[in-house]
Amino acid sequence: MIATNAHVARGVSSLTAITAVGQAFDVSVVYVDETLDFALLKAEVGTTPYLSLADPRLVRSGQTAIAIGNPGGGLQNTVTKGIVSAIGTKEAWGQGPGSDRRGDQSGQQRWSSA
Repeated sequence: MIATNAHVARGVSSLTAITAVGQAFDVSVVYVDETLDFALLKAEVGTTPYLSLADPRLVRSGQTAIAIGNPGGGLQNTVTKGIVSAIGTKEAWGQGPGSDRRGDQSGQQRWSSA
């Protein structure tokens, strides 16, 4: 499984994933959550490197969080480091620093529990 942002998988049933070493393979979209801006993709490939994810029940405010990806297709192999600021909150996004005219947040990660 590959975790990505919902906008990457919005409106499609399959995509092509490209690894850091240039290996391309087809993936299918299996889950999209627009509220959390989260999507899961399924890859039918052999053994590939992977990262272990944290158990969400053990994540606490103040811990380090890392986002890895390719925002908007313009940057390759990006990594963003941040701090978990809150757990279990509902976020209200609007106009402000980092948002466009529609209030969309460019490059900002948001996670909240339902």
